[in-house]
Amino acid sequence: MPYQFFNLLPTGSVLFLRLTIGWLVLGWVAFFWGSVYAAETKRLALVIGNDNYQYVSKLEKAGSDASVMALELKAAGFEVDLRRDVNSKNLIRAVENFLGRINGGDQVVVFYAGHGVQIKSGNYLLPTDIEPGSETEIEKTAYSLDDLTYKLSESKAGFSLVLIDACRDNPLKVAGRSVGANRGLSAVEPPKGQMVVFSASRGQQALDKLSDRDNNPNGVFTREFIARMKKPNVRIEDMMREVQDAVEILAKTVHHEQRPALYNESRGNFYFYGSGSPQVTITTSPSSDPQSETWEAANTTNTLSAYQAYLKAYPNGRYSAAANIKIDALKNTNSAKPTPSAVTGREDAETSLWKAVEQGGTVNEYSVYIQQYPKGKFVALAKQRQQELQEKAKREAEESEQRAKQEEQRLRELAAQKLEDEAWSKALKAQDSTTLKRFLDKYPAGRYLAAAQAKLEEIKKREAELVPGKVFKDCFDCPEMVVLPAGSFMMGGDSQYDGKPIHNVNIQSFAIGQTEVTQGQWKTVMGNNPSNFINCGDDCPVEQVSWNDVQEFIKVLNAKTAKNYRLLSESEWEYACR
Repeated sequence: MPYQFFNLLPTGSVLFLRLTIGWLVLGWVAFFWGSVYAAETKRLALVIGNDNYQYVSKLEKAGSDASVMALELKAAGFEVDLRRDVNSKNLIRAVENFLGRINGGDQVVVFYAGHGVQIKSGNYLLPTDIEPGSETEIEKTAYSLDDLTYKLSESKAGFSLVLIDACRDNPLKVAGRSVGANRGLSAVEPPKGQMVVFSASRGQQALDKLSDRDNNPNGVFTREFIARMKKPNVRIEDMMREVQDAVEILAKTVHHEQRPALYNESRGNFYFYGSGSPQVTITTSPSSDPQSETWEAANTTNTLSAYQAYLKAYPNGRYSAAANIKIDALKNTNSAKPTPSAVTGREDAETSLWKAVEQGGTVNEYSVYIQQYPKGKFVALAKQRQQELQEKAKREAEESEQRAKQEEQRLRELAAQKLEDEAWSKALKAQDSTTLKRFLDKYPAGRYLAAAQAKLEEIKKREAELVPGKVFKDCFDCPEMVVLPAGSFMMGGDSQYDGKPIHNVNIQSFAIGQTEVTQGQWKTVMGNNPSNFINCGDDCPVEQVSWNDVQEFIKVLNAKTAKNYRLLSESEWEYACR
């Protein structure tokens, strides 16, 4: 708060100056501030990619997505803070440091690739050391997406774009960028001036790859986003519509549903390039996507050389997996012996496609074959393979869910054991029957049942012996003790006393030495006499002893008597004096 207060003072002073001098000064000051504001406006980006999770499933392309996004944002004139594989502490530190750099009017981008989850209190971005045993654990160690958007709003950035590349399906039942509860990331309501984009819509899985043959280093959303952000003079709203359509179309090529979700409350126009943004030289055509055009041309031509040309230009392109399948099919078709039967030629193409599908061996690739050859000679086998893969995936998901439940139960049991251990430690320290009875009532079948019952009987017996006024000694050389009754008194006073307010104190019955520890008692127990006034005699109080010396004396006395001697508390001493 001191930082905000410091900023309020000069603002108020300038306002006073404006009202005193008049409207002419007001207009000049406003113009001057506007000039400074425009000059100081910055483009800032925080980019985070988490792959190497310690306690939940690792990811493959989150870090790569973050790295390529950082490079593209730097090219667009952003000051980029790139973080890879951040734990809870470093995630919070990275976000807070980044927020502290934002000034009013700045253009801000936050990109996060990694696991995300929704719990009752909202959406959370998960650090690499997350241990999702409970929602409380997630709240303590993960970073709230709602907090992020709220703090961005407080920073008064001119435009904020938050990109979340994480799955939005059931995180415990499917593979992907989501883990922790039975819900994926939920919809958000961004504050004014912000745009929030999820890589998939509610309940959808964000694809990292189109198939096992897809060797593109980036996920589907990221590759489509960076392909379009380079276009100059394109508003962010228009660009995002293109990204949504492109991702949806690309996902459908492998019979998958994925469409990025857009939540927009931004104001004005934002461009990565052109129309007032930092000018950067680029080679992309302003009205087309070269990669898509090359792929469409290859598809139209449908020749081996056309698909090879696409792969040469884009070896890790968005359509590389489909191009490889097409090339395999055309190679087998061209190498087959010509026959007069057109049906035979189609069967050869079918066989080559089947071999490629078998090599990939995924549900989506078998779907490609079934769709292309619904009555083909391998269709029964393809359906059987699909069913086996689906059943296997279902078993693995159920096993994963069961393991998660077992882990959650284990963590609950450990937490309960810790609470019981702490309660038992307090009961032993208290050394009174009331505390032990409360412990037994709370843990009637606990791990310390037998020990607590035995201790309770021991304390009851000792308390029964402590008749008020009784004088006793636990051994021949032990201090003579007198039993004080239980009672209460008003303790405390004004500042001249001890500064504590007057309050009621209840004291249980206890035994106290009839005198201070004497030199004779100290010599008997410890074998020495540290006192200066030794000529006083054995009945005089021992002196020249430290707190540590007294603790050692008590330790020896307890070992000798098997009792529980200790120093008086402040309230017990005052009660005894009264």
